[in-house]
Amino acid sequence: MNTFRINCDITKEEYFDFNKHNLLETPSGRKSLMLFRMIVPVIFLIFFVFNAFRNPDITYLIVMAVLLTVIGLVYWFNAHRMVLGIFRLQMKSQDDLVNDLLGKSVVTFDFENGLITDISEKEEVRVRFENVMAVYEADKAFYVYYNNIKAFVIPYRSFGSAEEFRAFQGLLRSSFAKTAHYPTVR
Repeated sequence: MNTFRINCDITKEEYFDFNKHNLLETPSGRKSLMLFRMIVPVIFLIFFVFNAFRNPDITYLIVMAVLLTVIGLVYWFNAHRMVLGIFRLQMKSQDDLVNDLLGKSVVTFDFENGLITDISEKEEVRVRFENVMAVYEADKAFYVYYNNIKAFVIPYRSFGSAEEFRAFQGLLRSSFAKTAHYPTVR
């Protein structure tokens, strides 16, 4: 079979998982997270230098340095949790926007002609295989990126059988092994 027609119904949890994957596993997501992680320590450093000129008492400076270092380290190692928590809150407060991105679509992979088509109620997206940037296998879905932040999300549960899943997975791996960066996340 050279064409797979997959009926997808993306849930809020799958949408969140995709954004989590995008933040933690893709180069553009990691760059954004690194920048976010650096903001608070830089602000703390500026605050510390400013206070060092205002109050040069060594005891005060040591206490401030230790306190700001501890807060900065806690922030550094928990920044991804903060970003994901903020994203989850935004999902709850912006239901209309999130619901536009969710829902049913039919994604067709035409392996013979090298074309991916995603048709939903809101839009139709067509991408040639050579324009695919990366393909990931995550815990619950395939992510086929066609730009830095957009991807076709193919939940594993969308496949009717284990054989269909393995056949699609094999074609996906063989088709994108040469044309796309193909890391496997498991």
